[in-house]
Amino acid sequence: MSGRGLSTAFKDEVAKQELTSALFLHLAFDSGDVRMWSSNYDIDWGGNTWLGAGNLLKIGNVQETIDVRATQLPVTLSGIPSSLISIALGEHYQGRDAAIYRGVFSATTGALLENPTQIYGGIIDDMIIADSGEQSTITVSLETKLARLNQPNESRYTHSEQLSRYSNDDSFKFVAKIANQSIYWGDV
Repeated sequence: MSGRGLSTAFKDEVAKQELTSALFLHLAFDSGDVRMWSSNYDIDWGGNTWLGAGNLLKIGNVQETIDVRATQLPVTLSGIPSSLISIALGEHYQGRDAAIYRGVFSATTGALLENPTQIYGGIIDDMIIADSGEQSTITVSLETKLARLNQPNESRYTHSEQLSRYSNDDSFKFVAKIANQSIYWGDV
């Protein structure tokens, strides 16, 4: 990844001999957002508490490509609480927003340096649950937002569609009536 949008403090810390960094995972759901990070304790950042998942959180390699195509990224959550299992089983999760951030910590103070940098932004594609009886694992498949380009636009130029977006707009009220009419323009 190039230095796009990275602050000087972030670049300086990355250039040092010792580097302490962590990954932050954000998954958006209707029942509430799930925020985890790759350490053993909870941390507050951005006005939210991020659950320490430690080595129970495994994130695949983030790919950057020069061609325009949707790439996938597997995220594995092991030993997770039952609340996440119920989300995976009961909620509609496909197409929900997901983001991965990399945070850098000061080698001397251990404090998080500024806001972590987003290294991946996409949507949730699939969740696979594996339950061995002793431990539950969810593998979340994330894909870039380019995947939405392959989905058809289900919008129509109808009065009801327009009202669903703008309740007081009658601009398409007479479209159905004039759809099959012959209109003569100029001298006949």
